[in-house]
Amino acid sequence: MARPTSQSGELGSLTATEYPDNGTAERWRARGRMRLFDYSRRDPASGAYATGRRVDITGFGPTREKAVKAAEKAAKDRMICEAQKSSTAQKAVTEARKVDAVAEILLSAAGRSGELASSSLASYRVALGHLRITDLAEMDIAAVRPTDVATALAFITAAAAKNARAARGGTGAAKTARALLNRVFGHGVAQGWIDASPVRDAGVIRTPRKRMGSADGSEAVFHHLDHDRALTKCERLTLAWSVARSERAKRLDIRDLVLAGMAIGGRIGEVCAIRWADVTVVRGVGDDGVTLTGSVTLTATVDREVGRGIVRHEPKTEASIRTVPVPRRVVALLARRASAAGVVDIATDERPVFANPGRWGTGDGWRDRSNTAATLRSEFDAAGFPWLSYHGLRRAAVTALADHLPIRAVADYAGHKSIRTTLDNYIGRSAISAEVAKYL
Repeated sequence: MARPTSQSGELGSLTATEYPDNGTAERWRARGRMRLFDYSRRDPASGAYATGRRVDITGFGPTREKAVKAAEKAAKDRMICEAQKSSTAQKAVTEARKVDAVAEILLSAAGRSGELASSSLASYRVALGHLRITDLAEMDIAAVRPTDVATALAFITAAAAKNARAARGGTGAAKTARALLNRVFGHGVAQGWIDASPVRDAGVIRTPRKRMGSADGSEAVFHHLDHDRALTKCERLTLAWSVARSERAKRLDIRDLVLAGMAIGGRIGEVCAIRWADVTVVRGVGDDGVTLTGSVTLTATVDREVGRGIVRHEPKTEASIRTVPVPRRVVALLARRASAAGVVDIATDERPVFANPGRWGTGDGWRDRSNTAATLRSEFDAAGFPWLSYHGLRRAAVTALADHLPIRAVADYAGHKSIRTTLDNYIGRSAISAEVAKYL
């Protein structure tokens, strides 16, 4: 039967040999072997290092007993050095396995490889900033429990929701943080540090409904954004007229942006990234005279990147690149803007259609979608739609088309890779159809 393997730090039997020719102090030599740690292998569960190679331990003395004691002292000193080395390595590994450190490594790698779009990378870095104000960021991945994740996400939800409208924003921040944690703990599972991700059992993030009393106290009014509601046809007309009469909307050049958003159904970054070269206008002659038809190709989005400013880049997925036919009123709107901008050849002009108006109305660069969204926020509030965002215009367009076209065609229009996204997130759910009574 094979001899059992000795444990790390265990000194084997010593052999003492006398050397009469040596000096008095080294007349006897005691020699044995001791096993050390293998710093290249660790137990994923406990983090302990595996047993490694054996080394020779030697001690000299004038007598047999003193040589043995010298060898044992040499073994003890060697293990003290190894313990310090192990502690330093353990501390380095513990630091490297913290949630904060792993998240930073993964985001840096995703940024270098291009795995994540710049907008997604920016969102994840904001989420990492939220995580850093919780205790979870400094915890070792192997020590995190589902309750720790749930507590951190609840704290982020409350911290990000500073006012009534940000109730959904607080939930959105928590969901982005959860997506980042899924990446972190998925990496931990792949590395063998943990067996399962604690995010899975951390519970569901629910949107709080915040009520604010009206001025006279007669009723409660909901002021947070409603992502399940779509504008009706009457509400779209009300919004269009309100924006058309607004002098502020005219000065900041967002009238046409709202009208185009209702018809194109694009995300705010996609609409701001439209160039004249992406617009097709066809003039024809019909029974009623000159007719205009056209389409808009959505090929990019705009984002603000650190150190680069406003950047136009490709969208996240190939499904987002699409050509959308637009109504005649929007074609006329685009033709009017092209004439006002002095566009000579629309097919080759690389300037933005909805350019940044600039501080003195002289800008011609890409719009900052965050600043544009803040401007639109004031106009939507003035029109009586405090629950609406620019993305709500996209949802309204998708909902209107879903009543007349197959869902797959609607998903292609919206640029969704899966029709499940269209069904679950972009069809208005607030109104009950009048047809219900007929079938009941």
